[in-house]
Amino acid sequence: MNQSSPFFTNDAVVLGILMAILALIFYSTTLPFFEKFYKIVPSILLCFFIPGLLSSFNIISAAESQLDETASRFLLPTCLVFFTLSIDLQAIKRLGGKALFVFFAGHGYYDDVLGEGYVVATNSLMNDKGKNSYHAHSILRQRLENIKCEHIFLTMDVCFGGTFDPVLAKARAGEAMDEATDTQYLVR
Repeated sequence: MNQSSPFFTNDAVVLGILMAILALIFYSTTLPFFEKFYKIVPSILLCFFIPGLLSSFNIISAAESQLDETASRFLLPTCLVFFTLSIDLQAIKRLGGKALFVFFAGHGYYDDVLGEGYVVATNSLMNDKGKNSYHAHSILRQRLENIKCEHIFLTMDVCFGGTFDPVLAKARAGEAMDEATDTQYLVR
């Protein structure tokens, strides 16, 4: 085995390891022994941190695995269905038409020349030069603002999602971070 290849390369084994870690974390939240620990460290943090450690120590590798595609195609939709089933519908009914929750997950792109961010959907064309298949933040923002709803909560789990706000996008475009030294980058 060469040094760059992870210890576990079989996706079924990696999935089993990740599922076992999640099961242990969530089971440990029910134990009185860990009560003080979880008051300080949120369990969801461990769900990200421990697999990250496994990747850092080359036990598993996200780069050599197809689990990302499997998770996005099968596990994420299933989790969203379970999440929807656990929603307190009576509490939402009491809100009336006052609240809307919008969630985008996927890829993102930022065009420095145009100063525009984009959501890149699964059906977007790869390397779309005209960005015709991408969803521009400005258009999404305009559509959200036109919805007749008192409160809109937007969550974007996409690269450059922070540029959805034009003030943040302009601040980013004005900084020459590519030419900054490591120290300058950390200070900014």
